[in-house]
Amino acid sequence: MSWKKEFLKNAVWVILISNLMRAFSFIGTLILARILSPSDYGVVGIALAVTTFVEMLGDFGFSIYLVQKNPLEKTDLDTVWTCQVCVGVLQAVALGGSASLVASFYRLEALFPVLLWLSASSFILGLKNVGVVLFQKEMQFIKEFHLRVTPKMIGVVLAIFTAYFLGNYWAIIVGVIAQRACEVVLSYVVTRFRPRFCLDKIRDVMKFSLWVYINTSLVFIANRSGELLLGKFNGSVSAGIYSLSYSVATLITSELAEPIGRVSLPAYSKMRRDLGSLSEGYLHLLSGICFIALPLSMGIAITAPVSVPLLLGRQWVEAVLPLQILSMAAFFRILQSNWPSIFLASGRPQPVTWLLSMKVLVFLPSFSLFARHWGTVGGCMAVLISEAIMAPTSIFFCTRFLRLSLWDVWGATWRAFFGGAVMGFSLWWIMTQIKLQRFFDSQLFVLVFLCFVGACLYFMTLFSLWRLSSKKDISSEHNLLNVLSILRDKLRGIVGGHKSA
Repeated sequence: MSWKKEFLKNAVWVILISNLMRAFSFIGTLILARILSPSDYGVVGIALAVTTFVEMLGDFGFSIYLVQKNPLEKTDLDTVWTCQVCVGVLQAVALGGSASLVASFYRLEALFPVLLWLSASSFILGLKNVGVVLFQKEMQFIKEFHLRVTPKMIGVVLAIFTAYFLGNYWAIIVGVIAQRACEVVLSYVVTRFRPRFCLDKIRDVMKFSLWVYINTSLVFIANRSGELLLGKFNGSVSAGIYSLSYSVATLITSELAEPIGRVSLPAYSKMRRDLGSLSEGYLHLLSGICFIALPLSMGIAITAPVSVPLLLGRQWVEAVLPLQILSMAAFFRILQSNWPSIFLASGRPQPVTWLLSMKVLVFLPSFSLFARHWGTVGGCMAVLISEAIMAPTSIFFCTRFLRLSLWDVWGATWRAFFGGAVMGFSLWWIMTQIKLQRFFDSQLFVLVFLCFVGACLYFMTLFSLWRLSSKKDISSEHNLLNVLSILRDKLRGIVGGHKSA
């Protein structure tokens, strides 16, 4: 199987796993919301936020070290597992030790026992078998299906049953602990690898992982500090509008970022010694990102005046402009989801750190200045400016490392940009020059009509340009037609089998 087919197959599995887990979370939230009170969610929300923050501080990216390490030895796995257990112990101690302080700060006595139990869950998760990382390294994501989906399903089911019997916030805590415990148990069931305590490769592990730790912290600062700054400068309402707009704008593109990261890292690690294949893989993936992310981001931005009042309610009308700005910023951000894997797979996390540091240095001053003077919209403009600067900058450094020209990058992406421009201008003209309310009774039909017209215009433009292109086989359009052809053949086989039976 060629690397392109293998990549595509595994990307589908990662997307399937991600969406199934989100679906279970969404269903569980809907059911639990009918049983539990807002105060219950308040206690759990604060406790999980504190837990997430503490665990983020201990995220050294050990799995990234294992995925990029070639050749990988058993001592590497044993050392990483030992480090993981130690980090889990430290996280548990930090959570347990700060439980009383956090409860006093928020004046919620209920937080104390909840954080103690969540500290136990952090320790449990630290015992997870690192052998399962080999599934990602070998791009066997089908084996990750049970490992990730089954614990999520068990956690949600237990939380719902516990909620019926207890009727309070402990139901969600039971679900979280059950999910983590099940994940640890399954990690020893699905793989034969058995770790042992070992620190033989501690220097190699920490030399790489410390850079990944810095990168994780920089990403957190660049992506999540906006709400904190706006809340400080402009109050909770401004921070709330920004937070919702940011969540909606990045909702779809974030669904692309996770599969790209999980699949591209092991794929690039296999190609690290073949610069030609690595360059080709980068261009193919960048083309696919533009092919999908550009119309989605532009569609969210242009239809925001219709979609926000319809889907979120008229109380969120002030979020229209921030959502439009952040949607375009989300596109520039998704363009940057490809290049870190190139450097990490090559065992060079340092360039990632330098570029992320540059991003933070651009983002923080501009966001602080713009948010002070122009509020939420100013903060969103700062996000767009920083992302628009960093996207071409990171692509430039990546192409230099891969010995590609900017013309190669343009050749892989120009059709998506041209199709997006045609779609965007056409939808803007329709919305400003035609009163669609005369033809549709409901805003929902207006939104559906705009989405349908936008999709048709985009794909018609894209495939028309592709038909005129000289390199039809090196494109996302060609890959999409291959996928549709495979699905058609499988469907025919299923139908034919039923008829013969």
